[in-house]
Amino acid sequence: MQRTGSHKLKHSVWILLLLHQPKQRVRKRGRETKETAIDEMIKVFSKFIDATQARMDKLCRRLGREVYKAETRKKVIEQLHKISSLSMEKRLRAASLIIKDNSKVDLFNSLEDIEKEAWMEMLLNGEVLSSWFIRCNHVSLFYDVLMIG
Repeated sequence: MQRTGSHKLKHSVWILLLLHQPKQRVRKRGRETKETAIDEMIKVFSKFIDATQARMDKLCRRLGREVYKAETRKKVIEQLHKISSLSMEKRLRAASLIIKDNSKVDLFNSLEDIEKEAWMEMLLNGEVLSSWFIRCNHVSLFYDVLMIG
């Protein structure tokens, strides 16, 4: 079967129309909405991860401080065992007096062995005031001065 000239023309026109058809429009709204949603999810997860990291850092610092405090308390107990003039009861009482006040722990650990023994006697005899008592006295003295003046 031979094709006629008009048929060839129709066929050529049809091919040209297919080749030169405008591309279908891509729905940008759907893609933009998905991309925007994904971007928002990334932002939310990033904030969550940052907040979690900050909490973990804070927790690690706290745990580090607690480990340090435990080590210094242990050091106090070890140093108290070196003081031969203390009975077991005095050693336990001194340990409880020292350990409850961080400034006393720091002072005790910084003293020489001879000084520790003398300081222990002072502490057990009530000659060493706690930092809380000293702060309270400063406040009450300040208050007394204000009330008198």
